[in-house]
Amino acid sequence: MATALITGASAGLGTDFARILAGQKYDLILTARNEEKLKSLASELSSNHSVKCHTISADLAKPGSAASLARQIKERGLKVDVLINNAGCGLWGPFADSVPSDMAGMIQLNVNALTELTREFLPGMITRKQGRILNVASTAAFQPGPWMAVYYATKAYVLSFGEALATELKGTGVTVTTLCPGPTKTEFFERANMTQSRLKNMVFADSMSCARNGVDSMHQGRVVERGIAHTGRFAAIEQQMSCARRRLGHAHGGSPCNANGQVRKHAQQQLFLRLLAQGVPADGMDAFAYRVDHVLVSVTLAAPIVSMASGGLSALFWIFPAAFLGSSVTR
Repeated sequence: MATALITGASAGLGTDFARILAGQKYDLILTARNEEKLKSLASELSSNHSVKCHTISADLAKPGSAASLARQIKERGLKVDVLINNAGCGLWGPFADSVPSDMAGMIQLNVNALTELTREFLPGMITRKQGRILNVASTAAFQPGPWMAVYYATKAYVLSFGEALATELKGTGVTVTTLCPGPTKTEFFERANMTQSRLKNMVFADSMSCARNGVDSMHQGRVVERGIAHTGRFAAIEQQMSCARRRLGHAHGGSPCNANGQVRKHAQQQLFLRLLAQGVPADGMDAFAYRVDHVLVSVTLAAPIVSMASGGLSALFWIFPAAFLGSSVTR
């Protein structure tokens, strides 16, 4: 039976990943700081699904913890067929006022631990010619985020790292998928000290649905999974974006991507303006994602602030308007 290692398994998406994979008959290695919650979850899953659940308490925000975790797993004679790098945290506030040790801990958890665990278990997967890695990034990965500058930067790293590895590993039997959830119902909001943010009024995605999208995409070997449902308003938005993309492509002589497959900044700006002009729903905050050729870009539009300027109306909008709303709530 295959074995999956899940970090940050004691709550939120981590718990959902564990329940999904247990239902698919994976043995599990669950790790997080809260040993009591891990043991409770392990007992539940072992009883309900007749799978083996190993628990290892670890604080991956501390240097050396990832190596220690890998060592304990190997000492138990376990192999990792599926690695889900889910553990992560965020901090809100002006960078100049941030606590250096808190920033270092977040970088250690979001970037270093994820990288180290991938390095620890990837060679074995390549040798066995099979394996799956799912890294949890965020829609924050696609743009800078004032007031959460370091958090957004760490998620940009996760996305870039995952896409690069996915290319390196073609033909090896090992795949890397990066999950980029938008606002999701987890404990992240409170832990990031964002309880005063106006984003608390947003409609959040269900964490189980997001986790299921991620697991399905991992099994399919997809490189990036946006983690946003294609129903309701999101479906209507994507239809509008498809139309805007086609028009934008013609205006730029074909594809809005250059030879390297990267979206031109001017093309992005023009697309956003076209979407706004087309009346993309903006009653509050609407998060959505779209593809420009093979490049996934995630966008959040704030409700336009309409003001009189130079004798006419001008609409002001933000892309992930952290300064106005207290930043984006993302995993």
